Amino acid sequence: MRSKLFVNSLFGHQVPAMPNAHMYSATKFALTALTEGTRQELRIIKSAIRANQISPGFVDTPFPEQFSKDPEFLANMKEVMKTALTTQDVADSVMLCIEAQPGCQIGDVQLNPLTQTF
Repeated sequence: MRSKLFVNSLFGHQVPAMPNAHMYSATKFALTALTEGTRQELRIIKSAIRANQISPGFVDTPFPEQFSKDPEFLANMKEVMKTALTTQDVADSVMLCIEAQPGCQIGDVQLNPLTQTF
């Protein structure tokens, strides 16, 4: 079975109380709408293609350095990254969506570390 897989973020489901994060969140909310719209269109035409979305929380990647150069922000993120998801966690979720049985629609996989507070 074929799938369209959208990689989103938990920020596509809520706006964090972080400076300037609302703009990033806005793009991710748009992706949530795009995924759901695609899913509805595929269902209407009775397509066998699934539309899945994975929304991870913080993943241990170099992203924080790209997001901000503020030393205080980076220090906080360094602490957050100690308990962040791994890229393998995200890859495992991709496989969950891809390997689902035909007829099974996995709408949105929201991943976050046990210690993440949002």
